[in-house]
Amino acid sequence: QEIVDLGVLIMDPMEYRNWDNKISSVVVNSGCTLETYQYQNLGLDWDTGEVIGRKEVYQNIGPSVLYVEGLYDYDNMISSLKCTCN
Repeated sequence: QEIVDLGVLIMDPMEYRNWDNKISSVVVNSGCTLETYQYQNLGLDWDTGEVIGRKEVYQNIGPSVLYVEGLYDYDNMISSLKCTCN
């Protein structure tokens, strides 16, 4: 699953808030890899296709859920993501 623009995911339709630059922690299920990107379009410039911004990869190969809390200097900077599971 890919979400190229977290700004289109509405959390509260009455207040028109979205998930862009709001994520502070992630949960990754066993057998899954989560890639997070600082900018929309999975970190690719919409016009040129060049890689821009920061990318972080979280992988859980164990039998339990990986919980990454407080993304420190990456806190509230995620604008798109991609999750792949076995």
